[in-house]
Amino acid sequence: RHNRADFHIRYERQANSGACAARNKGMSLSRGEFLNFLDSDDLLPPDSLECKVKSLSQQAVDFVYGVSEVRDSSGRLLRRIAEEWPSEHGARITAYLFDTNSVLIRRAACIRTGLWDETLNGAQEVDFFSRLKARGHVGTFINQTTDVYRFHSDPSICQTGSLAHTSSWLTVCNRLYELIHTVPCDREAEMRELSKCYLKIAFALYDNNDVSRSLYCMQRAYALKNRDWRLVLFLGLSKCFPARAVLALRYAKYY
Repeated sequence: RHNRADFHIRYERQANSGACAARNKGMSLSRGEFLNFLDSDDLLPPDSLECKVKSLSQQAVDFVYGVSEVRDSSGRLLRRIAEEWPSEHGARITAYLFDTNSVLIRRAACIRTGLWDETLNGAQEVDFFSRLKARGHVGTFINQTTDVYRFHSDPSICQTGSLAHTSSWLTVCNRLYELIHTVPCDREAEMRELSKCYLKIAFALYDNNDVSRSLYCMQRAYALKNRDWRLVLFLGLSKCFPARAVLALRYAKYY
C-alpha cells in the first residue's frame, strides 16, 4: 500500500479534441523533468518509466526509447518496433524509429520542439518527432519492451486509409522534404527514406481516386532518386500513354 502523498497525479478533463490537443494540454500543465505520452488504449509495462528515467539520468541524451510490442485485441503479438538509434550515416529525421508511447523525453527538448499539430489526421507523431530530431536532439535505445500498442478495429486517433489520413501524410512528407534541405543531415539517406513514403502515399491516393496528387507523389519520389520499377513504368507510360499509365498503376501496386 502507498500513502496518497507518494503520488503526484493530476487528472484533467477537456472536450474531445483529438490526441494532439490532449498531448499539448499535458505539455502545458507539466512541471517535471521528463515527459512520456500514453494513448488511452495502450499500455506501459510496470518497469517502463523506471528503466527509461534511469537511462536518461545516466546519459547526456535528450530522449530514450525501447521496444514497442504491437498486439491485437486478444493479446496476440503481431510485431515489434525496435529500431536502434542510427549510426552517424543513417537516416534519423525521416526514419520512424519508435512508437509515441515508447519514448521518454526531457521536457526542455519537448518545449524547444513546439506543439503537436492538431490539424493533422495522420502522421502526427512523424511530424512531431522529426522536428525533435531535426533540432539536433539525440536519443538512445534500450533493448527491452517499453510499451504495448494495442491494434484494434475500434475508432482511433485517425482513420488509416481515409483520404484525410493520406492527405495528412502528404502534408508531413512535404514538410520533411523542406526540412532535410534546410538542416544539417545525411541528405542522401534522408532522401531514400522519404522517397519510400512518397511512393506509399501515391498508391494510397490512387486508391482514393486522387490520380493527380498520386502522380505528384510519384514525381517527387523519382526526384528523390527512387527507382522502384513500378514508379519508372508509370512515369514512362504517362508521358506518351496517360490512359495506359493509369491502367498499369492499377496492376503494378499489387506487386
